[in-house]
Amino acid sequence: NNIDADVVAYNTVIRALCDKLQWYDAKELVAEMEASGINPDQKTYGLLMSGLMKANKPGACLTLFEAACADQRTVALTENVQLYTTAVTAAGTLGDYERALDLVSRMTFAGVKPNMKTLTSLMGACLSGGRPDFAVDVFKKIKRPDGLALTRGVKAYCENKDFGPALDIIESQSDKERCIMTGKQVMSNYDYVLRCTLESRNYIAAQNIMTNLLDNGFIPSKKIFKTIVNSLNLVQKKTDKEVGVSISNYDENDEFKYLLSVFDSLDRRNLPCDATFYSAFLFEGARKGGLARKICSLVTIARTDTTQYGKEVCLDGSDEIDDACTVMKEITW
Repeated sequence: NNIDADVVAYNTVIRALCDKLQWYDAKELVAEMEASGINPDQKTYGLLMSGLMKANKPGACLTLFEAACADQRTVALTENVQLYTTAVTAAGTLGDYERALDLVSRMTFAGVKPNMKTLTSLMGACLSGGRPDFAVDVFKKIKRPDGLALTRGVKAYCENKDFGPALDIIESQSDKERCIMTGKQVMSNYDYVLRCTLESRNYIAAQNIMTNLLDNGFIPSKKIFKTIVNSLNLVQKKTDKEVGVSISNYDENDEFKYLLSVFDSLDRRNLPCDATFYSAFLFEGARKGGLARKICSLVTIARTDTTQYGKEVCLDGSDEIDDACTVMKEITW
């Protein structure tokens, strides 16, 4: 119809191609665009770089950005906070925190001010590059972090073995009016901090986390209990005992005290115990022997004494128990 396409029309088609991960076709369209005398704009480069990231090609994304920076015709287009942020994200995906830091320095020198997303991406690059101390420094510069920035701040403090500030970040989300994280993010952060503290054998911090979680009205998920079992290698100890492998000599008394404190925390909220955690706890007490074995025996008796701590229920959900009903003892604390 003799209607000439402009940069907006080309960008619309490029966006559709990138969304479908058709990177080669998008590249060909850009070449056609330039041949027609239409110069790509910042939006074009933003779409191409985002498309490469969606296609899991962070290296190609950085190459495209650097090529644009080196070309006198397009260098002005790269002085954009969105393009620099995407480049920093690409460097972080590659685990190259030094390049990410260099990109932020370059954008600042060019007069482009990093925004919250830029700094959050830089935190991710520092974390993936094994420098949580740098990530903590970057986090402190974010004045109004969003949920993702707070989550990465928690991870940075945990990997730096500084669990207090990590817990403070999560605790700050207990106020529903000022809460920034989603409920899923909060529980995920609790799970992450708990895993890090237990792997570090910091049982006091781990106990504080469980207490904090329950005091703020949250109910431990199955993932939380699974994290406790896996972080303390309780299942692995059973295998090690069976094959005759020696078990590490850390203070197992503190470990058992922590496991017992979990039961006490659940008791304060009158919450049921996860079956996997319960069985792992009993096995650990039996493996340790002595007082731990006696405590586990008392716990078992308390949980199966229907006259005091539990009741018989029918597996099929019936209210009445008869001869045709399969009966189990409900586990309660």
